[in-house]
Amino acid sequence: MGRAVRNAVVGSLASRVPSDASFVVNPRPRPWTGLVELEAPVPEDAGTVSAELPDGTVLPVQETARSQTLLAEEKLAAGDL
Repeated sequence: MGRAVRNAVVGSLASRVPSDASFVVNPRPRPWTGLVELEAPVPEDAGTVSAELPDGTVLPVQETARSQTLLAEEKLAAGDL
C-alpha cells in the first residue's frame, strides 16, 4: 500500500515538471543530505549551471564527466520497431 501511495504522489508531481527540467525525489521518510547524481544535457556554451529547489533555494552543481558530442539521434514509435 505504501509503495502505491508513493508511486501515485511521485507520478502526480512528475507530470507537472516541464519537459526541459529534471525532477529528483527523495523516497525516504526522512530528509536526505547526501550527494545526488543527475545525468543532464548541458550545452557546451552554457554558463554557470545550478540546481533550484522547490522553495527557490539555488544550489551549485559540479560537472563530473562529459560525454562526446552526439552526432545524430533518431526517435521511433514503439509500434514501428
